[in-house]
Amino acid sequence: MEKKKTYLKYCLASFITAVFIMLAFLLVEKYAPFGVNSLATNDINNTQMDLYGYLKDVFEGKNSLGYSFSMGLGGNTANVVSYSMLNPLNLLILFFDKAQFVIFFNIMAVLKIGFIAFAGTWYLEKRFHRNIPHYLTFSLGLGYAFSAYSLHQICNIFWLDGVMMLPFILYGLYQIIDDNSPYLFVFSVALSIIFNWYTGAINCIFTIFWYLFETFLYSINNEKRTFSKIFQNFCIYALSGIAAVMLSAFVLLPTFSAVKNGNRGTLNLDLLRPYFRANPLNAISSDIIGSISEPSYISLYCEAPALIGAISYFFSRQHRLKEKTGVFIFAVFIILCFYWQPLHLLFSMLKKASSFFFRYGYIGIFSVIFVGALFYSTLQKEKNAKKIVCLAAVIYILALTACRFFFLGDQKGSTPMTIVITLLATVFLVLSQSDQKYRKTAGVVLVISLTVCESFLNNYLIQNFVSGQEQRDPASAFSKYYQDEERMVDTLQIYDDSQYRITETSTRNMSADHLTANYNEAFAFHYWGVSAYTNSPSDQQRNLLDEAGYRTNGENYNIVNTSILPFDSLIGVKYVLSSYDMNGLEKVSSIEAANGKSVYYNPYALPMVYMISNNDYQADITDNHFENINEMYSSLVGRKVEIFKQLNYSEETSGTTKTYQIEIPDGNFSVYGDIQWDQQMHGMIYDQDGNVLTAYSAWGSPSVFYIPSSPSAVSVSVSLSVASDFSITNQYFYGVDLDALKSVTDEILANSTGVTSYNIQNTHVSIHTSSDEMQKLMTSLPYDNGWDITIDGVKAEPDLFQNCLMCFDLSAGEHDIEMTYKVPGLSAGIFISFAGLGLVFLYAVANRKWRPKMKQA
Repeated sequence: MEKKKTYLKYCLASFITAVFIMLAFLLVEKYAPFGVNSLATNDINNTQMDLYGYLKDVFEGKNSLGYSFSMGLGGNTANVVSYSMLNPLNLLILFFDKAQFVIFFNIMAVLKIGFIAFAGTWYLEKRFHRNIPHYLTFSLGLGYAFSAYSLHQICNIFWLDGVMMLPFILYGLYQIIDDNSPYLFVFSVALSIIFNWYTGAINCIFTIFWYLFETFLYSINNEKRTFSKIFQNFCIYALSGIAAVMLSAFVLLPTFSAVKNGNRGTLNLDLLRPYFRANPLNAISSDIIGSISEPSYISLYCEAPALIGAISYFFSRQHRLKEKTGVFIFAVFIILCFYWQPLHLLFSMLKKASSFFFRYGYIGIFSVIFVGALFYSTLQKEKNAKKIVCLAAVIYILALTACRFFFLGDQKGSTPMTIVITLLATVFLVLSQSDQKYRKTAGVVLVISLTVCESFLNNYLIQNFVSGQEQRDPASAFSKYYQDEERMVDTLQIYDDSQYRITETSTRNMSADHLTANYNEAFAFHYWGVSAYTNSPSDQQRNLLDEAGYRTNGENYNIVNTSILPFDSLIGVKYVLSSYDMNGLEKVSSIEAANGKSVYYNPYALPMVYMISNNDYQADITDNHFENINEMYSSLVGRKVEIFKQLNYSEETSGTTKTYQIEIPDGNFSVYGDIQWDQQMHGMIYDQDGNVLTAYSAWGSPSVFYIPSSPSAVSVSVSLSVASDFSITNQYFYGVDLDALKSVTDEILANSTGVTSYNIQNTHVSIHTSSDEMQKLMTSLPYDNGWDITIDGVKAEPDLFQNCLMCFDLSAGEHDIEMTYKVPGLSAGIFISFAGLGLVFLYAVANRKWRPKMKQA
């Protein structure tokens, strides 16, 4: 018990020190809560900060955990939840208002770094039976927490769950090898998957190779095992892994079901080609303080003591040549994981990672620390420890200098600073091995002090590099935006408490060229929107939006930063939060503007449920988004209609600028353009007054764009300026005939008296209809295989409008349609999880009975 208290004391010291270092950094650099800066950058700022609003609403009973109409047109949120929201630390959100999410996020980052330090130190103390001097387990634990991976991936804070859980998983694996005890392994793997299934899967894959590595080390340093004993041990490992996955099935099965709805549910085996992605020696040149991983460079920097120890191991006389050979082979394997394509693809979940490179980089960092720990575990017995440490430092500095000279590339970080720190660490490590007590004590104190300073410095360099590269909201700006947006949306929902969708033309993060990647504000402010930026979008929805002109961008979202009025009307968008006037929309002056946006009413919006006469009209979908919308309305009314009308235009080219003069017919029109490309032109669209409308033909830019014009204008001009050459495939300019739009929507509503009532909730929809003739019930609700639908108590399947929105053929008379959403895979997952728990229980019972016999075998 006393020994247990001792090692826990050092683990807690690592946790407290890591928290102190992080808080000191926040204080010095004026991060919230001590200032206005935010650690939330990259996608965490674009997506997750708004998703925290969804999580808070779920806790408060305002939104649904399994399905939400805040996700695009409505969708299964299982993958959104399992990817980032199941770590218990997220419960802290209950103590923060939405406007305080920057503070919440910064505190979460502090605590996760602290827990990683705790986990790393705990592993080293337990795995090496407290043979490593405590000051070195403390130092290596901090090195694990303040490694290049952990600090850079604060912007993907949910990936830090995998870093935190890996030490528990691998010590659990050691317990299986050492004592056939599977319990820690089973539950830590299960929790890793539950906290974040993505890094949980990485950890599971890594255990396969680590098991072989640890088994080898155990066989070298302990008794030789018979084949039957090795097979018995492997079976326990395999069954433990199965049990762990079974325990997490209540999360995994719903997640995989949600992922299958989109493009990320497919495996890209074409990428499985055996080639080297870059020169493996880049792994040395990037191991410097302040470095981060980039496409050709994996940064395994985890502070000087770990790197010196890892090199020193190979010169130690306390470790046999056979063991060193195995460790060297494993080290080569780890490098190959980052530079040989088949292994890289395996750990990338058989998907191409086009950003946040080497998402599994922490397994390499852990391996470096482990090899360093092997050396330090025999440090007291090593007669030439001082010389070995000095030799290792010299080798590291020479190798680093040579590789930086030949393979520098554009890798960030400071080589001179790294060399200075390495030299200081070497001196302090040598001093800590002195026979004189006061020198030894001074050395220990200096090693600890240097580790703390190095941790702070590495964090300082990485966070300041990231802040220089990525835009982020100051806490004050974030808070004001959230407060004002909440007020405006809440006021609107009181003003009109019916059921409808809302879209917006600007969001919290708008660039100077009017682009944004913040498409989760419907999640944040609890309304039904159109857009969403998640890791599991529905391809059916993405295709529908793309056909209508909301361009698909990458694998995650559509560009929805204007209002394509006729399509928005079709899917029930009743209000638009816009930073500019649009012909056809009516400003709601009684609702105060916020964040530069006013509330606009769409008088043409169709309800989310309505009826049409049955007809056989088949929409003809092409690359012309305006005609596609005409076709959609034509299929609703059963005849060809023209809501979008093609406009005559002339064009003039001057260098890299095209100017289009567009004629506007007599009548009531709203003008749109669409200039299609086959290669990105990195252009800019300007209105006739020279004002920027939007960046164009670039990442995150729209396809269809709105062209401002006065109601009395007979023409309007717009210009496209590109970076170098034009790469235009088609160009369309159309006007919405607002009178035609009103006529068609009025006709649809006049024929839709059969819908007597309906109520739409996130997981339940009820509709009552009454009609004297056979009609088709239309909804703007997207199809999902989780909907359990009955018509008059009889199970029914919907037809699909444009392969996305649900509709039903109804006979004359009264009908009750009930739709209940059940998360696909959840029931089966819960059953399997209980079965996995039963498997663990059965093993525990059998183990008590047969363990003595197994030990004698």
